[in-house]
Amino acid sequence: MNLIDFLNSIDHGSLSKAEHIDVFAFFISKYLSQDKFQPKEIKALFEEASIAPYSNIPYYLRNSSRKYIYYEKLAKYGFSKGFLDELNLKYDYMGVTSFRNLYDKIDTIAKSKLDNDSAELYAELITCYKNKALRASVILSWILAINHMYLYILNHKLEEFNTALSKASWNKSGLRISVKDDFAEIPKETRFIELCRAASIISNDVKKILDSGLGIRNSYAHPSTIKATETTAANHIEEMFVNIIDKY
Repeated sequence: MNLIDFLNSIDHGSLSKAEHIDVFAFFISKYLSQDKFQPKEIKALFEEASIAPYSNIPYYLRNSSRKYIYYEKLAKYGFSKGFLDELNLKYDYMGVTSFRNLYDKIDTIAKSKLDNDSAELYAELITCYKNKALRASVILSWILAINHMYLYILNHKLEEFNTALSKASWNKSGLRISVKDDFAEIPKETRFIELCRAASIISNDVKKILDSGLGIRNSYAHPSTIKATETTAANHIEEMFVNIIDKY
């Protein structure tokens, strides 16, 4: 992929000049196969893209120690592993503009709402979707949403949930929830959703979203002739993040 096609694929017009430095460094690493680079190479890409360069590229690289490592003997910079992983998640998606739009929306939610234990699952979800493993991305987004609901109930609505659980006709054993693993004792996810509604933790509209999301998850998690499409997967992921994870 050439530079202009790459920039067009990520809709770079909204990026600051500092963000362009990061993008150009990523382009050098990903598409020019250079793991180390000099400031003058970044400047050359600004010029190739007809963008006025950042005023002091060496200063930016030198003072962004979280992002870049300086190799003194080579007089070159390279990425820190964490920052390269971050850029891979954000920009390495084969030029699919729809992915960028989806990613920008859900990544903001993920950073503010997901717990640390969910970070690995979230990264796996992004990898699956951008590589068109659509069934897997649907399943992972459902897991993230339900796990988020488990944590929300444990932290904020445990008494209400256990009250509803105690009244459930199928709960012959007197099951109560005290830790996250206890939710696995609820026989079906449909019953978990019903309990959330009975406890007034979710509205009827949210229940409908969860019921629909579970149906889509089931269609893709079990052998069937239904083909996973990018649109269906994207809509499911967006629903789970916007209407479930961000809401609770």
